[in-house]
Amino acid sequence: MQDDVRRGSGAALTDGRRPAAVVTGLAFAFAVAWSLIVPIFESPDEPHHWQYARYLHDEQRLPYFDSTFVEANSPPVYYALIAPVALQTDLPPHLVWSAPDGRLAAPFPPRLYMNAGGDFSRYWPVRTARLLTCLMMAAAVWFSALAAANATGSATAALLAAAFVGFLPEFTFRGSAVSNDTLVTTFAAATTALLITNVRRGASKREAVVTALCLAGAYLSKISAVCLVPATVVAAAIGVGGVSRRIAYASLVLGAATLLVLPWSVRNVVLYGDPFASRAMRAAVSNIIVLKPLTSPYFYTVFPSLLSRSFVGVFGWMNVAMPAWVYGAFACTLLAGGAGVGVALLRGRIDVRLVLLLSGIVGACLALVVNINRTFDQPQGRYMFPALPAIAILWAMGTVYWIGHDRRGRAIAWAIVVTLMGGNAFVLLNIVEPAYYPPIVSTLSTASLSLEPSFMSGLDNDQSGWRRVSNLDPQVAFATDVRAEDYGFLQFVLEGDSGAQPVQGAVYFAMDDKAGNAAQTAPFVWVPNGDLSTVIVPLLKHPLWRGRITTVRIDPFDPTTEATLGRKVRLSGVRLRGSLDR
Repeated sequence: MQDDVRRGSGAALTDGRRPAAVVTGLAFAFAVAWSLIVPIFESPDEPHHWQYARYLHDEQRLPYFDSTFVEANSPPVYYALIAPVALQTDLPPHLVWSAPDGRLAAPFPPRLYMNAGGDFSRYWPVRTARLLTCLMMAAAVWFSALAAANATGSATAALLAAAFVGFLPEFTFRGSAVSNDTLVTTFAAATTALLITNVRRGASKREAVVTALCLAGAYLSKISAVCLVPATVVAAAIGVGGVSRRIAYASLVLGAATLLVLPWSVRNVVLYGDPFASRAMRAAVSNIIVLKPLTSPYFYTVFPSLLSRSFVGVFGWMNVAMPAWVYGAFACTLLAGGAGVGVALLRGRIDVRLVLLLSGIVGACLALVVNINRTFDQPQGRYMFPALPAIAILWAMGTVYWIGHDRRGRAIAWAIVVTLMGGNAFVLLNIVEPAYYPPIVSTLSTASLSLEPSFMSGLDNDQSGWRRVSNLDPQVAFATDVRAEDYGFLQFVLEGDSGAQPVQGAVYFAMDDKAGNAAQTAPFVWVPNGDLSTVIVPLLKHPLWRGRITTVRIDPFDPTTEATLGRKVRLSGVRLRGSLDR
């Protein structure tokens, strides 16, 4: 590596330009594949990011942060870039709801939204925004290669850093969805490359200005990029030149970046009382706030486990994990690179200043994530993405120490690249794709049919408007004569006059004018405590829900006991629905 260092990063990037371009192109292609396979909105907060972009497109102004606009505290740059394609479009129907007993009903995990046959022809404004995000992801890969070349003077290290970023499953996943996680990583990679330049040889005034632009761009993409500010100070302190030059560099970069982010920060102070909208957050997302001290067991049990695994890859809404051996393989890979850095430092083969800078970025980002988790349970590895380029460079430096940078080393590096790429493909095709396919329904239906009772038993009229249970099998039947494939959900409202404990009811259905049987039953739970209970029964989940449905029957209490006699109940708003959002 020392020979390459003497040659300089310019020569390294020239030598590695084609390999880095190949990896960047492949990473972009993989991200496009992920964007097409992962169903729309099956990525954390993607609906809220899309809401932001749509608002910018339609209103030409920034949204206000409250409980109806939970991403509006995010800076605007990413959303402004995708706003031109954020056109009006149908969206996938929501597939989870709050059950009457307070549980979250999710009948088709890990899906939170209904995917259907023919979805590839739908939602193309969202898909176009995803493709733009894939381009940003590719830019992050390229800038990571540049940063590694600047740090090491090694084309092999640049290749490995690009591959690490480009084929890390979690980054491909986030880089293929509508999310500002990708753009902040892109700007972070560019900022890291420029900070390394200052440490290695000193930055020109022009390079300092570009560094300020990239630093401001990162912050205005996602506030978590504030972790790059200490690194800027470190880069100035350990860079080449005298004290006055270092002070001038730090002053120019941080001063210009501050001026660029000032309008956004002032707006937050005016609207919310502080530059980060922290006070407003307590009202806007109070339902997910879980305050905890640093001494909480959470920080040495749940937090490190989930943070590390989700940095490598936990997909969907943090509900599609990989096998343990995959995480183990990545852990061994990272540890090998880290060990290489340690040994190379001891032997004087790596510039300690660069390790200090890169480790500082990782440490500052981790400290920020810890601070976030003092308020929220959010041990998500994507919050470490502003430090992803630094992690990749450190790993590449350590790996190159072990394999060398001669022809043999380059061959091993390409073998590692192919392995990372193959692992990414394996995760997509063997873990992610089977979680969502085949789709829930072959045809997406928007049908809705209100039902009126055709038969009633065991529910006598009461003068107060209630119906009183008069036998052990109270039931209401509805003639339907519909195709099962057009109606996937039965929705109705129940109200009971007594009892705070949840009770079980059941829906029965009959096909082709034939009497139903016990197998054609779907249970549900409701609470007869005097409040209205909206019940949703996902009949499309039932294996016998097919063909022509001629009767649907609702039994408010099932199985029945003598305790139901005399109870009062109201049933209203009965309808069959093709989906919940249409």
